[in-house]
Amino acid sequence: MPKLQRNKGKAKNLESELRNRKFAVRQKDVIERVVQNESGAIGIESTQEKDTAISKQLKKKLRHEAWIEKLDGAYSVRKKQQKKKNNKQNNLAVDLDDFNELLNNIDVNTASNITSTASAPAPAEMQRPIVVASNKIKSKKARKKAEMQEIVRFQKVMQHSAFKNDPLATIRQHVQNTFGQS
Repeated sequence: MPKLQRNKGKAKNLESELRNRKFAVRQKDVIERVVQNESGAIGIESTQEKDTAISKQLKKKLRHEAWIEKLDGAYSVRKKQQKKKNNKQNNLAVDLDDFNELLNNIDVNTASNITSTASAPAPAEMQRPIVVASNKIKSKKARKKAEMQEIVRFQKVMQHSAFKNDPLATIRQHVQNTFGQS
């Protein structure tokens, strides 16, 4: 049994009737429209405000801007996560300027006590390069190397007998040797 064919005549007739009308206007070109309210009042509504015709270039530009904005959002989120991760990894990078100021404010009983308890640095220690502030080091490799040197230096200070006798004076002497006289 063959399939039943759909009758397309009605839709074609309506279209042809509109085409044959003498004063027919395309829907896009309508400027005003007659509207009947729920209460039955008849009014005229302007359709020019609803100009939805956008050029192809403008559409393309808008799509591109939306795409770029979407990428920027994802990029900024990724950048923030990476920054947090780097900050967690670089917890050892500490600025000791505040600590140096605090040590300078501490009053010590006698100056001879400081020099007697803190041993004089060996000649090998005098030749060491001056420590650079952690915020001035740019590369990860150099920062990590500086952090490791500081850890080793701190462990040596902790094990020193002068530190065990008078920790504050020894720390003060260490900071002065490291950062110079203030």
